[in-house]
Amino acid sequence: MTNSVYDQLLVITRRRLGPLSASYICRQISDRFNKPPEQLTHQDLFELIDWLKERLSLLSHDRHLINEYASDLYQLAAAKFNSKHNYAEQPEHSI
Repeated sequence: MTNSVYDQLLVITRRRLGPLSASYICRQISDRFNKPPEQLTHQDLFELIDWLKERLSLLSHDRHLINEYASDLYQLAAAKFNSKHNYAEQPEHSI
C-alpha cells in the first residue's frame, strides 16, 4: 500500500463510513476538484473536508459521526507537518 493522500483518506473513510464509501469519496473528489482522486494533495484536504461535511450532513443527521470523521481528516491534513503519523497502520471499523 502506498502512502498517498488518497490512500490515507480511504483508510480513514472506510474506518468511519464503511467499506462501500470508497466510491462515494472518489465521486466527491472528482466532482469538487475535477481531477482523479490519486492526484489529491494535502492542500486539497481542507477544502475537501468542508465539502464532505456539507455533503454528509445531507445524507445523515448523525453530527457526532460527521464531526469525528472530519476530525480524523483534519489530522490527516496536518500530517504533512508531522511525518510520524501513519494512518495506513490503523485498523478499519464500520459503523
